[in-house]
Amino acid sequence: MSEENKVGVFLCSGCGLNESLNFEQLVKVALDENKVPVCKVSPWLCSEENISSVKNNIVSENLNKIVIGACSQRFLTDVFSFDKDIIVDRVNFRENVAWSHKPNDEDTQMLANDYLRMGIAKVNNCEVPEPFRKDINETILVVGGGITGMTSALSAAKAGYSVILIEKENRLGGWLNNVFKIEPSHFPYFEPEVPELDKLISEIESNDKIKVFKSCTINKISGEPGNFKVSLNNLPEESLIVGSIIQTTGSKPYNAGKLDYLGYGKSGNVLTAAEFEEYFMNGKKLLNGKPVKSVAFIQCAGSRDEKYLPYCSSTCCATSLKQALYVREKFPDSLIYIIYKDIRTPAHMEHFYKRVQAEDNIFFTKGDIVGINNSDDSKLVIDIDDSLLGDKIRIESDIVVLATGTVPSTLVGELTTSSDNNESGGSALDGKKAAQSAEVGAKILNLSYRQGTDLPTLKYGYPDSH
Repeated sequence: MSEENKVGVFLCSGCGLNESLNFEQLVKVALDENKVPVCKVSPWLCSEENISSVKNNIVSENLNKIVIGACSQRFLTDVFSFDKDIIVDRVNFRENVAWSHKPNDEDTQMLANDYLRMGIAKVNNCEVPEPFRKDINETILVVGGGITGMTSALSAAKAGYSVILIEKENRLGGWLNNVFKIEPSHFPYFEPEVPELDKLISEIESNDKIKVFKSCTINKISGEPGNFKVSLNNLPEESLIVGSIIQTTGSKPYNAGKLDYLGYGKSGNVLTAAEFEEYFMNGKKLLNGKPVKSVAFIQCAGSRDEKYLPYCSSTCCATSLKQALYVREKFPDSLIYIIYKDIRTPAHMEHFYKRVQAEDNIFFTKGDIVGINNSDDSKLVIDIDDSLLGDKIRIESDIVVLATGTVPSTLVGELTTSSDNNESGGSALDGKKAAQSAEVGAKILNLSYRQGTDLPTLKYGYPDSH
């Protein structure tokens, strides 16, 4: 032990530790074997009196390194915190030894002795860490100008940071530009709301801390965290310096072309939720202007199904409830069917769900869609199995709306199933395969300082933080 190291060992014999361990042996390990100047045993080390004694010993013995042999290091972290220049190691005698091994057994005692040896060796070889001091650029780059990107940029600007916001389209807003109304976000959460998109964009573009680049993509990001050099397609000769990057590039609808068993592509009256939204957003006419007498919403269209999209996208149910009210308002006498596997409306959306349930002529039924076909009278026939009644049922509807899920914008190509992946014998929906396919070709951030063009991805291709 070097002259600079003055180690104090403080052991607790409470919480039943004295009934399982021989503390005389532990003291010998500290004093005789490791030659520490101070080793004390207390029956209740975390008490105010004993903590005060530890602090007094630190001063009187000029200790700079402390080993606490007691309970889990996850417990009482505030109690066993001392001066910032004091290195502390917590040796867990309670959960790791006494409470999980045979009491007063030779092997149990050896385990405790070894834990104490390791704790003393650890502090002997540790130094007080010095922070790496370097000028960190505080400008934040936000990639993606949708609602999440704009909200992030505005929050960062309000916190005092300079922000660069880039958007690949010629207008901010992302998917919100194609949305007629959004799900309720204000009490009592009963009515869809008109998005205040223009107000938000105006607030972004008038903020002197936010610089906006539209019709803009990233050529390359080099450098390192805290000091990134960013080259943009519309500023090819100039590098922007930023300290951190927020990726808010969003998601895109799952390819409904794969859902031919639900009638998509076979009938012009089978629409996705995104297409149905556009009809109301742009004032298009449904059924060529004929009265709409019935609309059926199919939940989890391809979602939560290993053949197509195995996960729940979490927003589809609320979207269908919102769109059902569109139909109720525009065609008040029409019948509306919502056919679901499960309705998932967490938190305040449960109020919205109950409000829609109370509407006249909106019928909910649980069931599996067997198929959707055209009838002789230009109706769409929906065959449903495993309904709430336990029987097969058939519904006729003028329009079918498929609540398809979403996939990340980082995903390149299409999700594939195991049947498309015979070579590997696995599924590209597995986390690693989806991650590889997403990262290799995404080229959104175009990172040049690490392996792969973009961030590592989690399961199903969604990007992880870095």
